[in-house]
Amino acid sequence: MNSDPDNRELLELADLAVEGRITEPQMQRLESLVRSNANHATTYAHYISLHASLRITSTHTVALSSNARLADGVSSVEPSPTNRWWWLAIAATFLIAMSGLYLVGSFLSRNELVPIATIVETKNCKWGSGTLPTGEGAKLGPGTLRLSEGLATIVFKNGVELKLESPADIELVTSMKCVMRSGQVIAKVPPQAHGFVVETNSSIVTDLGTEFGVSVGQDGAAVVQVFDGRVDAFHRKLKTTSAIFAGDKVRFDESSFRPHTSAEQSIQQNETQPSNSDTPWIQITTAQGKGQDGYIQSGAVDIPSRSLLLVKRPIATCSLWERRAYLGFDLAELRGRRVVQGELRLTTAPSGIGFASLIADARFRVYGLIDESEDGWSEDTLSWDTAPATGPSRQLPDMNKVLPLGSFLIERGEPSSTIVLDSEEMVHFLNSDTNGIATIIVVRETEGSSGSDLVHAFSSRRHESLPPPSLRLHVESTETNR
Repeated sequence: MNSDPDNRELLELADLAVEGRITEPQMQRLESLVRSNANHATTYAHYISLHASLRITSTHTVALSSNARLADGVSSVEPSPTNRWWWLAIAATFLIAMSGLYLVGSFLSRNELVPIATIVETKNCKWGSGTLPTGEGAKLGPGTLRLSEGLATIVFKNGVELKLESPADIELVTSMKCVMRSGQVIAKVPPQAHGFVVETNSSIVTDLGTEFGVSVGQDGAAVVQVFDGRVDAFHRKLKTTSAIFAGDKVRFDESSFRPHTSAEQSIQQNETQPSNSDTPWIQITTAQGKGQDGYIQSGAVDIPSRSLLLVKRPIATCSLWERRAYLGFDLAELRGRRVVQGELRLTTAPSGIGFASLIADARFRVYGLIDESEDGWSEDTLSWDTAPATGPSRQLPDMNKVLPLGSFLIERGEPSSTIVLDSEEMVHFLNSDTNGIATIIVVRETEGSSGSDLVHAFSSRRHESLPPPSLRLHVESTETNR
């Protein structure tokens, strides 16, 4: 038995339709179900065809039974009420079948012949099991898109532009409406499409001439952020409409709506196995010995993340939101041995803050702290005022106190991955250490396009599932004096 509740409702409404007992609202619901899903359209067509076949067979049997008792010698039969009923039944079932085929045909034309949108750009995309085509340039009718990785840009025929960020589950309903079940989307709505609607489980967001973002978490709560103009957001349960203006960010959960603030990530110590001192390769993480990690923010931090290291360079007008990551490595395990090759490894993770669509591919610069008098920083008191090498420049640390070690690039929409930085400068920096502590600073060079662009994140030593920052070092097999 099919456990799909929509499918069961479809068959119940189909029963009412063929029996002539369906009401106008029920008929509208039946049409909606058939049009919304190709499987429903096929089910309905099969049901109508089967009903028509059974109806004809049953009526034909009754007609033959009624005319079986013919008088001897009679060579012709006058049309009887039963004969007439047989032909009327055939005509009626034909009309029923044709009406079902009309709905199916309407569904197909609407989904295949009359597209409402186009996928105009994809970036590092991997798609899940949606109902629509996913190639760049694909024409889209109503249906579902599930984006597992990457970024995709969709443009509706009325000019509405949606930038979809993974992981996301979205249903395109009409050129004026979509339903966001999870993930993030930025909507840019031109004047001719004012009134465009983004629905979520907790809210209905109606554009009033604007650019806005909607982020839906796994708990179903939605965060609505307006970049330009205004939207009206209706809370489904409270039956209340709230006007949200440019610069505002509001969170809608099942029972309330309120200004949004970031929540602290869960904290769990990440245990690391000690390195084998006999091997010429040594791995040192920020979770070992005196190791530590954290990040600083140029403005006040209400609830700092402990499991993530947040990094951002905002647009100049939003200088309070710059973030840099600090990594402290205990080098005691080197035991005076010379480093031949050194790699810094970082694991990227979703921050849940900001929109990737608002920033291009982002380049990061890594620095080593050469002023060893500042190696005594503590992750528990780390701040913009207390962190090492926080020079006068907003973009750079104090260049008199650091050594550039290299850079890396994170492409827009790139899924979680491991960053590996291997450079001669890294080897020189580690071999020059004299106090057994190495401090490394990670800065984003690429400036965002607005205050709401993506905050990049890397897993810290406290992350519950991802590895901590680490140094993978190839050292000489015998100890040397430095």
